[in-house]
This record gives sequence, structure tokens and C-alpha cells, in this order.
Amino acid sequence: MRIAILRAAVAAGAALVLITECLGFLRLLVPHAVAIGWLLALAFIVLFARPGMPRVSAVECLFLAPFAAIFALLGWVAWMAPPNTYDSMAYHMPRVVYWAQQGSVDNFPASYLMQLQMPPFAEYAILHGRLLTGSDRLANFAQWGGYVGSVLAVSVLARELGASRLAQWYAALAAATIPNAILQASGAKNDCVLSFWMLCACVFGLVAVRTGSRYWLAGASIALALLTKGTAYLFLPPLLAGVLWPVDFRRLRTLAGVSIGAVLLLNGCFYWRNFELSGSPLGFDSANGDGLHRVRNDRLGAGVTASNVVRGLAGHIAFRSREANERLHGAILNWHATLGLDPNDPATTWRDASFTPTVNSNHESNSPNRVHLALLAVAVAYSLWRHPLRWFALGWLCAWFLFFSLLRWQPYMTRLHLPLFFAGAVFIGVWLERLRPRCLAFAVCLLLLTGARPYLFDNWLRPAASLRQLSRQTLQFKDVEPLLRQSSVEAAVRRVRDSGCRRVGIDSSRLELSYPVIALLRQSDPSVQFRQIAHNKATQRYAAPGAWPPCAIVCIQCDANEPGRVQVSFPE
Repeated sequence: MRIAILRAAVAAGAALVLITECLGFLRLLVPHAVAIGWLLALAFIVLFARPGMPRVSAVECLFLAPFAAIFALLGWVAWMAPPNTYDSMAYHMPRVVYWAQQGSVDNFPASYLMQLQMPPFAEYAILHGRLLTGSDRLANFAQWGGYVGSVLAVSVLARELGASRLAQWYAALAAATIPNAILQASGAKNDCVLSFWMLCACVFGLVAVRTGSRYWLAGASIALALLTKGTAYLFLPPLLAGVLWPVDFRRLRTLAGVSIGAVLLLNGCFYWRNFELSGSPLGFDSANGDGLHRVRNDRLGAGVTASNVVRGLAGHIAFRSREANERLHGAILNWHATLGLDPNDPATTWRDASFTPTVNSNHESNSPNRVHLALLAVAVAYSLWRHPLRWFALGWLCAWFLFFSLLRWQPYMTRLHLPLFFAGAVFIGVWLERLRPRCLAFAVCLLLLTGARPYLFDNWLRPAASLRQLSRQTLQFKDVEPLLRQSSVEAAVRRVRDSGCRRVGIDSSRLELSYPVIALLRQSDPSVQFRQIAHNKATQRYAAPGAWPPCAIVCIQCDANEPGRVQVSFPE
């Protein structure tokens, strides 16, 4: 049943992309057309489900209880809270609004290039939810589904790699209790979604090479992972190599050919739009196309990699004690000085950021996975030493190596490691099953469950413990105050609403946080239309010559002397 669910998910993911691109090409990406598209696709998806009833013992029913409780709680939070992380309000959600307005996913005039050039699968899912419901109530469920699916896929991957039934349960529990995964599961980003497609690629790649059939499931999973987030280009090749080794090269060639075809079919339109925008199918090498905020390192080498490994993993070793974090930070600085390395080297550090003491955060962008990192250190060492998983462990380590070798350190990067923590849960599950006496394994499981509690109930952006006392409007600003003041946005929205204007121009060229304005205006009048009036020069070609003139212009942080203020003007 578990692998049947994964098959159905891959079929649904491929259908979602094809429906989006086909209807978008015809500029028919509207509610009724999307609903018809899904009705037609439903039979195709059901063909790949056909689940048999699993045999579950009474003891295993007890094991299911904590999973059900965690999934239900996070689903409730995802429903109650709006999409409210900085990135979701800067580009994940605004691009969905503009796509829905124009009835296609074609490029549009934008001031923030991330709204155009970033891989769009998670936003496609959000777009369909918005079109079918008329609101952003389902926006967080792409991540929730990715989280639930990743926990399921981890157990399936463990089984395909030869793990016992008990080890599969342990692996699933390790995956379900990853702190950063819990925090992200109720939000509107895309790391849980990426994790799910990567795990599906590993599962179906292994099944395809082993059986010589259904290569398309592996190819589609690879394509969907690449269409979700750019880090898939670094993580997937070594993970797949580790899963498939030793391999039948004839079947590997078939898998490679099918995968290339799937990538061209599902990702080709997105690649073309990026090529048209930037001259590269992957888009510009920086957030605004100006070369200032590059993701990749300007320099490569052993010192660069070593510095990024130490700084990057330090984000997962944050303690509750501030003094302990400062001691750790001091030790890292001394280590850099001993080796003659600069911890704030501009060639390897995110622009405008500096390496500071770690924080034990309950924020999804930089929360640590301290316990899981410690367990992985032991479990991966065990797998390398004496277990058939050693090739997968080597691939997993190579994925980390590529990440730290090629990408800059940034203060909010622990979230980017999430797919590797999900994949690493397989090692934890296998190791726990071999741990003796067996009571030690149950003690570790109890530690994981109790350690998950703060992240389940005290998410800094969407706190389950006080969610009923906070309005969606207040939660919308949890991550952006004081960069964007709630009172100023609400005042601006009232002015536009009272004027009766329904065609609003947005100027977010100074601060890209446009979604709170859009969301609040849409709550008062769903018929309000938006267009960006300040364009990045690379997107000016997409401005329609006869575009409607706005009757109100909302400018976000136009006055540098008043941070967080939103101004409204009414052209004559």
C-alpha cells in the first residue's frame, strides 16, 4: 500500500505540471478549466494506486498513534495559519497571484526576479488550491503533504534497501521528528516537497533498475524534484548513485534516457521561460540578476569546503544556553584562525551576512537538528563500517560535500539541509534496529518524541499552543515585523478599500514583501487586481503595451527614513 501511494503521488505530480502548462499555454488557467483537468486526470492517477490492504499488527497500531497525532496537529496548524514566512510573502505567494490573474504561468513584469526564475512546482500546487477554493487556505498543504509523504517514503526506501519491518518504523519516526521538518510542515516553502520527490526518485530508481520496469516513475520523480528546488541538482546525483550501486549499466542507461525525457517533458517550459529571461535555463546566478547576492561560492578549494562544513553544521549544534553557543562560536573562530581561514570571507559568505553565534531557534529558516545530527554521526559511521548501506552512506556524504563545496554559507541555511536529514533517517532506523539492548532503541525513540514537542507547539511563526487566540491577519506579520509594520499595511489597505479602487499598482522595488498588502486587499474584495509598476530591467519586455492604468498605487517602504511604512497614492 505504501508504494502504491507513492506511485499515485508521482502520477498526480506529473498531472499537476501538465495541466498547469497546457492550460497556461492556452491562457485557460482558471477555476473551471483546472477542475475539469483534474477530473480527467483522476482516472490516470487511480491506475497507479490500486493499494492492497496492509497487514498491521496490534503493536504496530500503537506505533501509528504518534504519527497520526503529529500529522493531525500539523494539518490543523497549516489550515489555521496563513503563509507567513519572509520568502513566501516575497516570491512564493505573489507569483501565484499574478499567475492566477493572467491565466498562465508565463513570465510577467516583476521587480523581484525570484518570482520568475525559481523552480515552481510547490507554487503550482498552491496555485491549483487557490484557483479551486478562491483563497490561500490550502497554501500550506503542499509542504504538509511533502512532510507526510517524506515520512512514508523514508520507510519505503528503508524496506527497498533491505531494512527489517522494525527498522522501517524507526526510520519513519526519525523522519517525523526532525525539528526543521516539523516547523516547515505547516508553512508555504518547498523543502519538504523537495524531500518527498527526492525520496521517491531513490525508491523508484532502485525499483526500476532492480526489476527493469516502470522507469517513468523514477524519471518523473527526478523531474519533479528538479522542478521544486535548485538544491536537487546537488543532492540527487550522489544519492541516486549510492542507492543504485552496484548497478546493471544497461538498465542504468535506460533509466537515464527515460529521466532525460521526463525532465524535458515536465520541466521544458520552465527552462524555456528562464532561458528567455536570463539566457540560462536555470535563471540568473543572483536574486536580482545583478551578481550581488550569488548563491554559489566565488572560490573553490579544501579550505573553502572545510570552513563551510564547520560553519554549516554549527547551525545544527545550537544549545539552549547562550553561553554554550558563544563558547562554540569562539572555538570555531579559533579553528579558522589556526588554519588561516576567514569565517566572514566574502567569497564564501552570503552578502550582508556575518558568522555569529548560533541560536537554538524555533524558526523554520534556521532551527537546529542537534539530536538527529548526533544520531546520524553514529548511524552513518555504522553503515560505512559493516552494513550493505555503505554505498548509500557514501552517496549521502558526497551530497553534503557538494553542497558545502559549491554554495555559500548563509545564516538561514539549516532548512536547505532538510532533504539530507530525511534521507539520513534510513541510517538511523537501521542502526536503532541493531542496537542492543533493545531498550536503548526505545529510549532513543522516546527522546525523539519528547524532543519534537517544542517544535510542534511553539513554532515561532505558527504557534499551535496559542493559534486560536491569534487572528490570521496578525499571524501574517509574525516574520516581517518591524520590516513591514502591520499598522501601516492595514491603514494603506483601508485607504484603497474606501476609495473603491479595484486596480492596484504595487511598487515593491525597495522591499519585496508585497503579499501582505495583496492578501489583506483580497480579503476585503476578491475582485481586486494587481500589477507591478516598478520592474527589473530584465522583465520590462513582459509589460503589456495596453496594460490597465492603476487607480491606486501602493508603495512599500518608499521613504527610507520610515522603515516598514506603506504609502498609498491615487493617480489622477
